[in-house]
Amino acid sequence: MKIILDDHIRLYEVVHGMKQYSGEDIELFLPEGSVFKSYHSNLSLLEKVAQRTGKKIHIVHEGGQPMSVQENSEPSEESTESVLDDKNELKQADTPIAKNEKHKHHQSVLTPKRLIATFLIILLLAGLATAGFVLYYLPRGVVTLYVNQRVIEKSSIVTVDPDIQTIDESNSKIPGRKVETTIEQSETFPSSGKKQVGEKATGQVVIQNFRDSALELPVGTILKSGTLSYVLNKSVRVDEVTISEKDGQMVLDPGESSPLAIGALDIGETYNLSANSDFTVGEFKVKGLGSVRATNPQALTGGLTREVTVVSADDQSNALKQLKSKLQADAPTKVKSELKEGETFSDDMISFDTKFADYDHPVGAEASNFALTLKISASVVAFSESDVKELLSKVARDNIPDGFVVTDNEDSLALEKIEGQVNSAITVKAKLATMVVPDLNLNQIHDQLLNIRPAQAESILKSMEHVDGYDMNLWPYIPDAFRSMPHISDRLEVKVEVRSGNDSQT
Repeated sequence: MKIILDDHIRLYEVVHGMKQYSGEDIELFLPEGSVFKSYHSNLSLLEKVAQRTGKKIHIVHEGGQPMSVQENSEPSEESTESVLDDKNELKQADTPIAKNEKHKHHQSVLTPKRLIATFLIILLLAGLATAGFVLYYLPRGVVTLYVNQRVIEKSSIVTVDPDIQTIDESNSKIPGRKVETTIEQSETFPSSGKKQVGEKATGQVVIQNFRDSALELPVGTILKSGTLSYVLNKSVRVDEVTISEKDGQMVLDPGESSPLAIGALDIGETYNLSANSDFTVGEFKVKGLGSVRATNPQALTGGLTREVTVVSADDQSNALKQLKSKLQADAPTKVKSELKEGETFSDDMISFDTKFADYDHPVGAEASNFALTLKISASVVAFSESDVKELLSKVARDNIPDGFVVTDNEDSLALEKIEGQVNSAITVKAKLATMVVPDLNLNQIHDQLLNIRPAQAESILKSMEHVDGYDMNLWPYIPDAFRSMPHISDRLEVKVEVRSGNDSQT
């Protein structure tokens, strides 16, 4: 074991270490300037302690040479017993053991009282330094000022004019742009019209002429059998009647045609007639001299009817209305796709024009459904909401109360009504809501709150105009008698928290 006997080790510490060491050999090393060189009696005392505890010590100075202890420095048995007594270790800690040198070095030894006094002075100075640090450097604070925002509302009528290019503040006009697009679509609709269709009855007749002159009948001459009408399909000439006498009576021998083709004037089974039916011819009478009549040697046949679905005029009209209404409903979306960024328009201001309407079946055509292809154009005057905002904002800024500034929140624009003539200048009734808050000089407030007592700070905050409340958090928490606002600028933060207020000004 090696013990260095420098100025920082106490005699009792050396003795205690020797007693606790379980080994036998102990080296005591004396550096240059060690006080133990001046107190040889202490070294002798250590040798006695080593003998009593069964240890062997070797005293070596800094040069490496062993050192002997002077004879006249031999400690008494009483001193050795005192050092070995644990109860007296503290007593022996700071004073030399040798009696013959105690008074010689009295002025250079610190007594326990002096040590205590020195310690108390150092403790007091440290306490004062700590208190000064705590009171000056540590204080940190955050002051939050609560203010209510106000709403400044401005309503105005703005004219959107497609003939100008820039905002006209004096006349409350903004530029507009005519936007036009086309929409085309085809759609199938059901037919609802009904119609009778069929075949006309046909056959042949023989015309008899009882007139005294030949008869000329053109194509299309009407022949009737009761209420049923037929037409002559071929012109014909029928000779006049021949009059003779037989047995005292006049005999009429009419001129007679060959069988002539006729057809019913209309379709239907009712025009089918049995053979030898009588017909009138044109406006000629049917009996006696001067009459003209006709008969069918064979039955008239082929007449029939059936009901079919056809395209009616109402079908086409309704289809046009429906498809046009649908395209017009889709028009706003199509117009929006043609807008530039920031532009808007009113759906009510869109004008429409039909470019063409094409039906794949005409009215009366037999069809269960039909298709309509419709193309329309949609046009409207669009304008920029930002232009409206810009125009109204300039007016709204002039109405901001003193002591207030506009917040970073974006102005709220409401377009209340748009009216006018389509494709020309329109008017827009708009309302602009601008948010404002009190204009607080935070740097000035910050400087006012430095280096003062919290009560003074609260008095300043309470007197501020437009400040509706505040919150002051200070750290560290110490008694009020010692509390202070921060002294260092960077350790004080002053901020504003905006609350939503209900006040509005128009």
